Amino acid sequence: MDEQDFKDLYGLMRGNSDATSVMDAQGLFALKDYRQTLEKLQGIQQRYETSKVRVMRTKIEESSGRKSSEQEAKERRLQKKQTRYREVMEKLDEMQAALPTLIQRAEARKARQQPQQAGAVDQSREDTIDIQASEELTHSGEEQSPSLEQFIREFIAAPAATGQRELIDRCFKVRPVGDAKDVRAGELYFIDGGEQTYLALVRKSDNPERVRLKSAITGERLRTIDLPTFLKLGQRDRVVRLKPLPQNSGSSERPQTSTSASTPTPAPQSTAAAPPIEDDDDVVIGGNALQESAETAKILDKGAFSQLADAANRSGICPGADLIAHVRDRDFRLGNFQDALQTMEGIYGKFTAAAASRTAQLRQEDAAIQSGRVKMSPKDLAAKRARDAAQNQLVERARNRFSRVLDGLRVLLRKETGED
Repeated sequence: MDEQDFKDLYGLMRGNSDATSVMDAQGLFALKDYRQTLEKLQGIQQRYETSKVRVMRTKIEESSGRKSSEQEAKERRLQKKQTRYREVMEKLDEMQAALPTLIQRAEARKARQQPQQAGAVDQSREDTIDIQASEELTHSGEEQSPSLEQFIREFIAAPAATGQRELIDRCFKVRPVGDAKDVRAGELYFIDGGEQTYLALVRKSDNPERVRLKSAITGERLRTIDLPTFLKLGQRDRVVRLKPLPQNSGSSERPQTSTSASTPTPAPQSTAAAPPIEDDDDVVIGGNALQESAETAKILDKGAFSQLADAANRSGICPGADLIAHVRDRDFRLGNFQDALQTMEGIYGKFTAAAASRTAQLRQEDAAIQSGRVKMSPKDLAAKRARDAAQNQLVERARNRFSRVLDGLRVLLRKETGED
């Protein structure tokens, strides 16, 4: 069974009110949605059979006498209609008989893929974050990361933590810090402490519950942070691990070996490094910000915003899609859930209005095609149906992503205001 069968069936049913439904079924078949295709064909057959009951019950009278030419023409038309009916029903039966096999194969293939997907969930999550960070770099073209010296100068000159974070997103792969295995000696980390920011290297420590740091800019020792506090920062996206981009993989060791000597001039101007103190002193960077529950990351994380931004862009009908990344990197990251919710509700309102307008337009187009005001060949109509069906899936995917983010923000806001 292939798409030619749908074209043949459309040719047999041309002029019938269900002919366009055949093109809908062909679009579903092209998307490999075999179960929906079968249901569509069953509906077509049921309606077609009901509409032709009177024609099939009419019998051609046999008489020994001579018939008039008008009577002969009438019988020929009736015989032609009945022959066409049988051909359509045979074609529908043939196509429906082939679909259960395709459905079973698709379900078996899906069942084989599920164990593999379940075993790779943790790895795929980290890979997705890496891909999202890389896509923001390559979306508008290839960019070469600056040298370490140039990066540090730009980092120091950046006006605020948000500007520094944007610079980091352009120059590094940003990986989350969620548990102890993400804290590695010699790795480079960005720490947002609220009033101060730090570009730091993790030093070796004999105590696994303490994270010893030194400035990647000046080489001076920073305050030692206890591991739970450090991980809480990571869960709030206040600490991230920085990895060199692929095109600069050959320089991945430079932050560890040349940071203290590479920028002697800008170092005294830096406001990112804290004064050196004893290694056994602890400090909670960011003050009250760290008192917020780590459960926030379980309710909603930045990945949900990134997935929503991707889905909104792919839908092609979301006017404010570019603001989603802004909400993620500013309001949500800083814990301003009320502002984030208001902005996201505004974007969602525009999205739903655009989706409703698109649905109305598609209905008008279908009515024009069915009435004959718009002429389309079967091939063009099938292509249009396939495009519309694919776009509908993208719109529904974006709608689901919006619901996920909005629900999460409402829960976080209720927790913040003490309503829960």
